[in-house]
Amino acid sequence: MTTGDELESLAGQFNDMALQLKESYAGLEQRVEDRTREVTEALEQQTATSEILRVSSSSPTDVQPVLDAIVENAVRLCRATLGAFLTIDGNSCRVAAQFGVSPALFEHLTNHPILLSDQSSIVSRAVAVRDAVQVEDSLIDPHCGRRDIQQLGGYRTLLGVPILRKGVPIGVISLSRTEVRA
Repeated sequence: MTTGDELESLAGQFNDMALQLKESYAGLEQRVEDRTREVTEALEQQTATSEILRVSSSSPTDVQPVLDAIVENAVRLCRATLGAFLTIDGNSCRVAAQFGVSPALFEHLTNHPILLSDQSSIVSRAVAVRDAVQVEDSLIDPHCGRRDIQQLGGYRTLLGVPILRKGVPIGVISLSRTEVRA
């Protein structure tokens, strides 16, 4: 004969097992979601690399289509709004390729190269430290003083990644988002 205490104990154990199963399922769902995101990102990166290699092989003597493909794919991969590939020319950087840059911003950057001595620029800072530099919100970052460019581009979050050859900067990929998002 089963007593009420035994049934209560059995019900408690059953509830504990149900809770453990629920937690286990939630953990499994999260792992599947994480893995799916990782696989999706890896596929996007492989697709971008394939596109750049395809463009490179189809125009081996013209670097412009390759730079355009690099910038476009970097913008897409990083879910940015706009991007530019800038080359170092003496003490300044000039736009060599762009994607999503407004005509007004492009004209400004073309007519006013970014001086490497201007540490208020994400491009100059990336060159100086020879490493990626991110500004999460250009409107509140104390080191971002280029309000003229910020207003033309309408961006908030910035990323500058130097392109190095044997440790020496030869250019920068600059990406921007119009919203604040790292």
